[in-house]
Amino acid sequence: MIRQGDVFWLEAPDLGRRPVMVVTRTEAAAVLRRVVVAPLTRTVRKLRTEVRFELQPDDVSVASMDNLTTVPVGMLTDYSGASAEGHALCEALKALADCP
Repeated sequence: MIRQGDVFWLEAPDLGRRPVMVVTRTEAAAVLRRVVVAPLTRTVRKLRTEVRFELQPDDVSVASMDNLTTVPVGMLTDYSGASAEGHALCEALKALADCP
C-alpha cells in the first residue's frame, strides 16, 4: 500500500533510479494510477520547502517540495522503509504555496 510520506525507489527512463517521497494523500494513492512525488537529495539547503530524512545513521536527505512531479504508480519499485511525519510534510507544502 502506498502511503503519503513513504519513500520509494522510482525507476523512470528519464530520471533513472532515485528515491522519492509520496506526497499524494493515502486515500487517493490507493485508487490513482499516478501519484505526486518529491525527489530526495543529499543536498540540504535548509529551505522551508524541504522535509528532512535520516535514511541511515549519519545519512541525511531531504525531499524537495520545490521539485514535485507526477509519476505512474508502477514506477515506484522498492519501499525504503522511511516515512515522513505528517506535520513536516504539511509545513513544507504550506511553504511551497507561500501560505501563512
